[in-house]
Amino acid sequence: MNKREALAGLVTAGVLAMCCAAPAGALEMGVFGDMSLSHSNAPESEPSFRLGSLDLYGLQYIDDDTRVLFETQFQTFSGGEMTIEIQRFWIMREISDALHLGAGRFHTPLGYWNRHFHHGILMQDTVSRPFFLAFEGGSANAILPTHLIGLLAEGEIAFGLRYEAAVSNSNSI
Repeated sequence: MNKREALAGLVTAGVLAMCCAAPAGALEMGVFGDMSLSHSNAPESEPSFRLGSLDLYGLQYIDDDTRVLFETQFQTFSGGEMTIEIQRFWIMREISDALHLGAGRFHTPLGYWNRHFHHGILMQDTVSRPFFLAFEGGSANAILPTHLIGLLAEGEIAFGLRYEAAVSNSNSI
């Protein structure tokens, strides 16, 4: 994604947040990131710290039942290259406790790990992601898509039983 596409996404999020009949609630902003220490036994190698990813997100309640989320990730790589990627950008409407409908770019509802520990290294309960849940393009062993663009339905049926279903495309399977 280039800077122009990222700017277009930010402008679109702003327009969506302003286009509502009722007064909007406060914009909730958040940030998280990670750092790592690299060390090798190779000759002439020195331990070094590396800035991992920096994640910025905003959640806007348009009305009592509709919310918009926009999340952008800035990530650096060992060669000093930095990328900017829109991680999530969606609008969701709560029709009832049993049905929430959303459209946009989501984290896939495949398993607990992807929705709860997606980028938060410090929140993970293991040292790294399981190899089969590696990010798209990040590993030859990655078998599940981590993002989708499309429609998502979720809700609570009864007795705490929840469901998530999506119709989408992805750059993985």
